[in-house]
Amino acid sequence: MTLMLVFPVLGPAPTLGVPPGTTDIALDRDAYIGERVLVFGEVVSTTPLAIKAQANTGEFLYFTVTDIEITVETGDYLNVYGTLMTDRSVAAIDVVHKPSWPYLRTRILSAVAGLIVLGRSVSHWRIDIKNVRIERRQNPTPILVALADRFDRSDPEDA
Repeated sequence: MTLMLVFPVLGPAPTLGVPPGTTDIALDRDAYIGERVLVFGEVVSTTPLAIKAQANTGEFLYFTVTDIEITVETGDYLNVYGTLMTDRSVAAIDVVHKPSWPYLRTRILSAVAGLIVLGRSVSHWRIDIKNVRIERRQNPTPILVALADRFDRSDPEDA
């Protein structure tokens, strides 16, 4: 438990195998020139190869990546481990290439899963606005019936 709370506050520790990342470079670019770094970002240009990485501060950094032998396309993602040559150039030692299509597939699957969870929630639970609470339905109803019931403004006592 303590390790999980302390780990996020640790800084870069190259001797322990934790190279400086994008956020560290954003905070002090000059301190890491000539050092090995690890940056992750989206390919924004292929000639020359450039990636856009976002630091935890919200700042976007653009890096030109050299010494890379794989073919990439705009929109792909790269993890680049290499030497920071200037404040905007990284000489790659190792690169992990992630094509862009898995990210799109992951987002589509997540959206579908979210809709399924929403549908199951609506069919098994009912929102009682008058008493400001959520009530479990005695008999789960089909999703479309539950949605119709949720938006039906007629008073059942009028029938």
